[in-house]
Amino acid sequence: MAKTANIDSTTADSTATYYAPQYADGFPARHGADSTAIGAADSVSSLDTCATLELPHGVGATHAVASPLHDGASMALMLAAAFFLVTSYRTGYKYIENLPMYLFSVKRRDSLFDDHTVSETRIMLAMLGLTWVMEGLLLYYAIPLSVPPLAPGLQQSVFLHVLLFTGAAALFHVLQLLFYRLLGWVFADPVDTGLWIAGFNASQACLGVMLLPVVIVTLVAPEQANSTLFCAVILYFLARIVFILKGFRIFFNNFSSTVYFLLYLCSAEVVPPLSFYTGTVLACNMI
Repeated sequence: MAKTANIDSTTADSTATYYAPQYADGFPARHGADSTAIGAADSVSSLDTCATLELPHGVGATHAVASPLHDGASMALMLAAAFFLVTSYRTGYKYIENLPMYLFSVKRRDSLFDDHTVSETRIMLAMLGLTWVMEGLLLYYAIPLSVPPLAPGLQQSVFLHVLLFTGAAALFHVLQLLFYRLLGWVFADPVDTGLWIAGFNASQACLGVMLLPVVIVTLVAPEQANSTLFCAVILYFLARIVFILKGFRIFFNNFSSTVYFLLYLCSAEVVPPLSFYTGTVLACNMI
């Protein structure tokens, strides 16, 4: 009983602990439990000074500009060309190892340049196919810059025009190949012609790989098309210069050959690209 009384007295003597209520940050004043209510006039003035909440007004939805990046068929064509190249590398890597020799060598080795294996031919066609697709995509962005009235028609049928430009690039390559073989048949022997043709195919095959990052940047950032197309033109001329220099080393014998070489430059390296671009623009205008 004494112990119980001691506990009760201790409990009775202990004072209750009160905790101050928590207030939100920025509240104008803290009031105790015994504070009076805010007057009506103070309430009205407090409400007048509160910030007014304005609802944001959104911007209306707009349609994305049609481009190969947003066209599934165009992207499938690009990925198919890259996939064909990757799958051909395992069996045709020797061709890539011999690319410097195809580009620059003028040694007369019949077996090296005339007898291509199936694997080398396959990877060469894969690299050329990538070049044609890259050129087709770049033409899609280049033609509206040079001929602005054609831009709406290109945006209405993206894949049709990309396919047209890719086919035009492939046809241009084949026509050039036939023309170079004709020149080789007239002015050179079969060995020199084989060296020349091998250099042409190798330069165009390397061009597609070099154009791949340029095309990717153009697809992702079309507002930079002027800069990327300028880089593409530089790469195209670099590939052409390498091929022209190899032809010069093969066919230039003496000073009298200079006239024939200048005629070759005008008839085979200047007029055909200009004619090709003009014909592509006309075909695009007819669709």
